[in-house]
Amino acid sequence: MPFDVLVTRAVATELEALVGSRVERVVQSGAEEVAVAFYGAGVKAWLFFSAQAAHARLNLAPGQVGREDRVSPFLLALRHHLEGAQLQAVSQPPMERVIILRLQGPAIRGGRAYHLIAEIMGRHSNLILVDPETDQIIDGLKRYSHVLSRYREVLPGRPYLSPPRNKVNPLDLTEEEWPRVLLSAGEGRPLEKVLVERLEGFGPCLARELAVRAGLDPGRSLEFLGAYDFARLWQAWRELRAVMEEKRFEPTLIVDRGRVVDYAAIALRQFEGLEQVRLPTMSSAIDRYYSDYLSREVFDREKRRLKQIVLQEQERWVRKLEVQEEILLDAEKAEVHRQAGQVILCNLYRLERGMRSVEGPNPDRPDEMISVELDPSLDPAENAQRFFRRYRKAKVLAEKAAAQLEQARRELAYWESVALALERAETREDLAEIADEVGAQLRPAGRRSGKRGKQKPAEPLRFTSPDGYDVLVGKNNRQNDYICVRLARPEDVWLHARGVAGAHVLVRNPSGGPLPAPTLRFAAGLAAFFSRASGSRAVPVDYTLAKHVHKPKGARPGMVLYTHQSTLAVPPTPPSGGMN
Repeated sequence: MPFDVLVTRAVATELEALVGSRVERVVQSGAEEVAVAFYGAGVKAWLFFSAQAAHARLNLAPGQVGREDRVSPFLLALRHHLEGAQLQAVSQPPMERVIILRLQGPAIRGGRAYHLIAEIMGRHSNLILVDPETDQIIDGLKRYSHVLSRYREVLPGRPYLSPPRNKVNPLDLTEEEWPRVLLSAGEGRPLEKVLVERLEGFGPCLARELAVRAGLDPGRSLEFLGAYDFARLWQAWRELRAVMEEKRFEPTLIVDRGRVVDYAAIALRQFEGLEQVRLPTMSSAIDRYYSDYLSREVFDREKRRLKQIVLQEQERWVRKLEVQEEILLDAEKAEVHRQAGQVILCNLYRLERGMRSVEGPNPDRPDEMISVELDPSLDPAENAQRFFRRYRKAKVLAEKAAAQLEQARRELAYWESVALALERAETREDLAEIADEVGAQLRPAGRRSGKRGKQKPAEPLRFTSPDGYDVLVGKNNRQNDYICVRLARPEDVWLHARGVAGAHVLVRNPSGGPLPAPTLRFAAGLAAFFSRASGSRAVPVDYTLAKHVHKPKGARPGMVLYTHQSTLAVPPTPPSGGMN
């Protein structure tokens, strides 16, 4: 949600409470982020500004945002001119996403006046310090010349020009002018886009909201609107204008399935199907939204990093698997070498050095004749030994390849289980556990133990079966191990989707008797759902008593052996309801 004119007005209104306070400190926590601390006049607050295209904003923050890890010419200019300066007034040019802080330096430094101008306009956002007497720029967070902008330069000593305005200010329009201005955009244009393109201060969200409040489809083509539709649009605009002028803001967060997805200065009718949470201030709504947004950004970035590592490991073991399969395929020819050697031995009496081939019965199938090529530089016995050496070498390679092939399959199964856990990871705690596991597995074998890896993992998912039994589900391999090795009692029932990566499921069975059929099917459905085969209509799920599940020494996390199993084919059951 970019800053729109309503949010800008709501923030400017809140900042009026800072009037009379002084700038105590200025810090820069990133290339495009500045925080200013105000104190005095009953106020102690941090004002945070970000010029990042995806995070552009100005709001009061509960504390300093980010670390003070950067010194720039702009920061030094702010500290030199503004520390100790008093905030005199806060203003917003009509229908602009611009907030101007009017400050006056301390008398000891001449009481000079300053304007700190925050332009919150996506990738064009900037924070500029201006001398209002000369209207010259002292410095800007983002400096640029005419090479980047033909309209204006943001450089020390250059005149300050307001952001270009090439749209119509809706505050200047009458009801009669409203249709004419919108229709001038041309036919075939959706209402939402025309509002954004023609009217100052309108972003996509505000344009959709105006259309919805007028009872119109935001995507409706403009030429299909009649006089009545334009009258409703005008009335909806009057309502929104009154909210701004009367400062009747309702800071709101839009929440979709527990995730904050947007924020606004008013309740948004376009999101009536979603939860809308009222907050006491616009700044608290902005701060909450971006805290969640940046947390998700960090989460997504870490998830992508781990996925890349896991993918590389999967590709590495696939290549090894292919190599060993090729070796085994070649090893199948070992019997041909043995047969050739035996044919030579059986015909030694009629062979001599210099012969190029010999033909005789196949030792394994006497009714079949085979021809063997000889090396004429070797005597018959040496030719036979040559084939037997090839046979023995191929057999040794085959045995090694078979062992390495089995290892490659186990490794692929393991990394597939990590990939599945990553796909289902929903919290930073989930990712932290997977990251610890991956890091431990990629360290040299002698260095895999450590305090971090020995920590108790997060609690597994817990459900209650139709018959009242507790059912535990591991969200990743560490939790799978915790369930099987630490939590499982001998008579508990363990389940796992057969032959695919998936969660370990454990049914608590304090009585030790057979599980009721509904509970068994419920737990099997969870094992199917939390597996790689969750998209299948029916998944075979193995189940056995926990005492028959064994983790081999040195096995990868989540890898176990089990016996005495039975198999039940069930459809995957999403965990709706019954969760503890």
